[in-house]
Amino acid sequence: MPIISTVDHERRMVESLAVGPVTYAHVESHLMRLKGWNALPYDEIMDVRGSGALFMPGEVEQIAGLFRKLSEGSRRGRNAVLVSSDFADSVVRQLAMLIGDVCEMQPFLDEHEAREWLAAKGDGGSST
Repeated sequence: MPIISTVDHERRMVESLAVGPVTYAHVESHLMRLKGWNALPYDEIMDVRGSGALFMPGEVEQIAGLFRKLSEGSRRGRNAVLVSSDFADSVVRQLAMLIGDVCEMQPFLDEHEAREWLAAKGDGGSST
């Protein structure tokens, strides 16, 4: 399981860690687990810094389509993605542009900045 998640229903927050290379199939599995836990509207901090490889640019449109499909009828929570390379930063920014109308996403090099960004936005899922 390359994406491990902890859900805090009280805080409406998901914390996730990618423990290996991340592909479309891993993102799909992760999002379906969140759906099953009723956590899709929650804010999420996803750490992909140690994953080695993030999904390939060709998978970005597929992942954007999945976000859109799962967001039908409600907006997803905000996503702060911790990255460690320019490549991962650019891939996350590309995805963020494609899903901006259904989910706010931003890459961060610094975990403290990512958490401040999420906290500044208020309670998880409240931006709908």
